[in-house]
Amino acid sequence: MIDPTLKPAPTQRIVRRMKRPSHVAPVAKPASAPQQEGYTHPPGGGVPLQEETAQGEHTARKAAQTKGVPPNSRTFGERKEQAQNYRASPEKIPASSSEDPLTTAAQATTGYQPRDWQLTVHSSMSQHRFCCCVVHRRGGKIVLAVNTLIAAAMALPNGRFAYSAPTIKQAKSISWPIFREYTLGIPGIDFRPAENKIVFPNGAEVMLFSADLHDSIRGHGLDGAVLDEVASFPAEAWPTSIRPTLSDKNGWALFVGTVRGQGDEFHRAYLRGLGDDPEWCSHMFLPHQTGALSQSEIESAKGSMSENQFAREYGCDFSASTEETLIPAFLVMEAMHRDTWEGQLQGAPKIIGVDVARFGDDKTVFARRWGKKLLPTKSLTKADTMQTVGHLCRMIREFRPDAVIVDDGGIGGAVTDRMTQLGYDVIAVNFAHKAIEPERYANRRVEMWDKLKLWLIEGGDLPEEPILPSDLSAPQIEFDAQNRMKLERKEKIKARLGRSPDYGDAFALTFAADVYPRRAVDEHLPLYLQPDHHKEEDWDFTPGVFHDHREYGY
Repeated sequence: MIDPTLKPAPTQRIVRRMKRPSHVAPVAKPASAPQQEGYTHPPGGGVPLQEETAQGEHTARKAAQTKGVPPNSRTFGERKEQAQNYRASPEKIPASSSEDPLTTAAQATTGYQPRDWQLTVHSSMSQHRFCCCVVHRRGGKIVLAVNTLIAAAMALPNGRFAYSAPTIKQAKSISWPIFREYTLGIPGIDFRPAENKIVFPNGAEVMLFSADLHDSIRGHGLDGAVLDEVASFPAEAWPTSIRPTLSDKNGWALFVGTVRGQGDEFHRAYLRGLGDDPEWCSHMFLPHQTGALSQSEIESAKGSMSENQFAREYGCDFSASTEETLIPAFLVMEAMHRDTWEGQLQGAPKIIGVDVARFGDDKTVFARRWGKKLLPTKSLTKADTMQTVGHLCRMIREFRPDAVIVDDGGIGGAVTDRMTQLGYDVIAVNFAHKAIEPERYANRRVEMWDKLKLWLIEGGDLPEEPILPSDLSAPQIEFDAQNRMKLERKEKIKARLGRSPDYGDAFALTFAADVYPRRAVDEHLPLYLQPDHHKEEDWDFTPGVFHDHREYGY
C-alpha cells in the first residue's frame, strides 16, 4: 500500500537535440520587423547592452563568434528562436561550466539599433544627469526609454531603476511588450507581473510605478528613472516623490513625452534643460528629424486633426493650446530648418539687436540678423554695462552691421550713451514708447514682435538653438480699450517660463527700424568703421573685459 505522506521523487526533464545532417541546408527564417512607437526594428544584429560604442561592438562580435554565428547576421526571428532554445535547454549552461552565466548575459545583444536622434540623447545623458526629450507622437521615445533602462540595469549589478507612467495600467501596456522584445536574448531574466518589476540576471531591477500613486515610490533608492508622458503627472510627483529617491545614489532621470501645453512639469523640465544648469539638458525632435513616419502618414494625420491638435502631437508646440500666442512654435521650428546660403544674403542689410541686462538672472543678448537669416546668438551673464560695450564694439568690427539697435530702457541707456560717446551710430529704442503705427499697436515692443512674426512667415531662417522656440512662442497677445494689439507684460512671461525672454527681445529689436545696406565706403561712418582702417589684430577685446578705446586714437 502506498504511503500518502510520501512525495514522489522529482523527475528530471531530458531534452534530446537531433543533429542536422551536414548535407541538409538550414531553413531560412523569415525576418520580422515589429513596429514599436514608430521604430522599425532592424533586420540585423544590435548594439551591446553595456555601451553603444566600438568597444561594445567588439563585445558583441566576440559573443557572436563564441556561439558560432557571424556578428550582426541574425534576424529577429532567429534571435527569438535562439533565446527560446536557450531557456528550454538545461544543458545550455551546466552547473559545472566554467563560463559565468552573468558574463554570458552581459554579452547578449538586444537588437536595438538607435536612430541618429536617439544616439544624440544617449550622448547627452552621458554628460548630464537629467535629460528632457520632447518627441512627436509615434516617434520611438518608448524604445529609447526602455533600452536606456535595459542598458543601465545590465551595466550595474544590483542596481535599482524605475519606469513611471501616469497610471500603472499605462506603464504595463506600453512598456511591458517592448521590454520583452528587447530582452529575448538575455538568459535568466525574470518578469514578475504581480510585483510590477523585471529582475535581471545580475540582480538589477526595473520597477514600474504609477505617477497617480507617486507616494508608492517613496523609500526606494534609485540609480535611475524614466518618466514617461510627464505632462500628465501630478504637479507634486517629481519634486516631492521621485526626485528624492535619486539623491542617495546620485541617480539620473530621463523625461520623455509629447507636449500638452505650457506650465506643467514637462514644460518646466524642458525649459530647465535649456538653461544654464550643468546637470540638465533638453532636446526636441520633429517628424522630419526622427524619420519614424512617412510624409504621407504625416499629411494624413494633419488632415484628421485640428491645427492645435496637430501642433501639439506632431509639432511639439507647447504653445498650441493657447490661442492668444503671437508666434506659434511650429513657425519657429519651420524657420529653424531652412537653409539659406550666403549668396542669397548678398546686398541684404546687417543689423545687431542688443537686449541689455545687468547682473541679475536675466542675460544680455546680442542678436545678429543678415536679411532673411538670423545668425547664432551670443549672450553675457552678470556682465556690467562696460563689459557689454566692449563685446558690442568687437562684434561691430567683425560683423560690420548697417545698424546697431539697443534697448534703451533701464540700464540700456548707459550702453547707448557710452557707444555714442565713442562715436558709434547707435539707434536707441525703448520698448514702452509709442509705436510707429499707433493705430494698430499699443507700443514699440508689440510692433517689433509682430514684424518678427511676419519675417518668419515670409521665409526667415533661424539657427537651431533649443532656447528659441520657447522664447519666441512665449509672449501672448492682448488688446487694449482702443482694440490695439499689445503683448503681456514681461513679468507675467517670466513667472510662467521661470526666466525672461531675452533672446526673443534681442531678436525683435532688429525689426525696430527699416534698415538699408550702406555703400562700401560711407563718408558718414566714423574713421574706425571704414573698411580696412585697422587690422584685425588691433582690435583686442578680451571677453568680459572692457578696453578703453582712447588707446586706439578715437
